[in-house]
Amino acid sequence: MTTIERPSTAVEPAHGEVVTVARHRLVHLHSPGHLTGVTVSLIKLDNGRDQQRPNTFGPQGLISLDTAIATALDARPDAIAITGKPGSFVAGADLGQLVGIDRAAAEEFAALGHRVFGRLRDAPVPTFALINASAMGGARVQVRLPSQG
Repeated sequence: MTTIERPSTAVEPAHGEVVTVARHRLVHLHSPGHLTGVTVSLIKLDNGRDQQRPNTFGPQGLISLDTAIATALDARPDAIAITGKPGSFVAGADLGQLVGIDRAAAEEFAALGHRVFGRLRDAPVPTFALINASAMGGARVQVRLPSQG
């Protein structure tokens, strides 16, 4: 089992993180033409709050997701699916965790997210999202302008 190491204290929750917990379960689906069916590792994201507080990822939520991904991969499923709670798939990073931290800590938080989601990208089986509600987020974009002259 490969998991991402717990980040240094620089990425510990800064402002009372509402942790989005990632729970794993195996789902066996009947598939015509497939004698044994298909096994999907289903990861459900839920912060335990109502729809007024969407799922977000802070450091502890990312660690929870990493643990669920490791459990899913260890189960050797045919695919991995991620879904959210009713009314909220995920709204991205918990930006409240960035308030009052320095640049190095913010970069470590971002790197943790990239490492965890990279495990889904690099998984040996198909991975997909079952988006059942709003899904928001951001990305780092670099723009290169042509040089003048």
